[in-house]
Amino acid sequence: MLFSVLIGLAMAWIYRDEERERAAMNGSLPVPEPRLSLARQAALFALLVAILIFANWAPAEGEPGPRSSP
Repeated sequence: MLFSVLIGLAMAWIYRDEERERAAMNGSLPVPEPRLSLARQAALFALLVAILIFANWAPAEGEPGPRSSP
């Protein structure tokens, strides 16, 4: 992990001039309007989370159900 952090810092230092130019160029671009309202985005996010939760709710095929205590 330390090696990846060091490589990232080295690359940031090497390419710092190009990043400054890119940031200056992108600062003048207009900001597009969002395609969905905030309420629709929140509803979509909640739906995706619900799908992830309920898709894993049932036990896998061949897997025993919950154990009953004796």
